[in-house]
Amino acid sequence: MSSGSGSGKQAPTKNAVALRMIGTDGKPVASQGNSLSASDDGPQLYPNAAYTSMEDDSTWVVFKDAKALAGSPYESKQREYADCEAKNPDFTQPIPDMGPQHQYSGEDKQAALAYAQAARKKGFDWVKDPDADTPTSITIPGTVSESELRRFLKECPTDGANISYAFAGTTEEFGYDYNKVLSEFTSGSASTEAAPQQ
Repeated sequence: MSSGSGSGKQAPTKNAVALRMIGTDGKPVASQGNSLSASDDGPQLYPNAAYTSMEDDSTWVVFKDAKALAGSPYESKQREYADCEAKNPDFTQPIPDMGPQHQYSGEDKQAALAYAQAARKKGFDWVKDPDADTPTSITIPGTVSESELRRFLKECPTDGANISYAFAGTTEEFGYDYNKVLSEFTSGSASTEAAPQQ
C-alpha cells in the first residue's frame, strides 16, 4: 500500500493524520502479505481515508486532516486531532513514507513492469510504467472513471503478482469509491494505495 501518487516520496502535507486501521471489533486489522482478506471492511469503515498502507502484518490509514476522521472508527478522536492541528499550524507530515523502506525483489519489479506493458497493449494507455521509488505500484490517474477501473481490473488481473494500485486523489476527487471497487476485484491479490497527487 503509500505512495498514493505512485511516487513513494511526496512533499510534506499539512495536518496529515496516520493511524493504525482497526476493524468493527476495535482490534487492529492485519494484512495478509500485500492485501486485506475478503472479510475485511476497511474501505467501508474509512470512507475519507486518503491512503491505505499495508506493511508486513500491519495496516495503516492516512487522512489529510482531522475533518477526514468523520465516519471512521476514529471519529471520537476528531476533536483531539483538530486541537493539535490548531496548536501546531505549521506541522507537516510526509505522505506516505510509513516506517521502513520497502525492499523490492527484481522479480517483483519485472512483474510490475510487464503488467504495465500488458495493460497498455490491452488499450489502457493511461497505465504508466512504475517509477523507481515504487517499482511495484501502478498509479491510477484521476481521469479514470468507475466503469473504466472495473474494466481494467477485470481485463488485467494481477494473477498473484506483488503489485499495488496507487490512486492519484481521494475518492471525493475521483467521484466514486474506488476502495469498494478494488475490494470486489483484488481480495487476496493486491494492495491498495490512495493519496492526493501533490
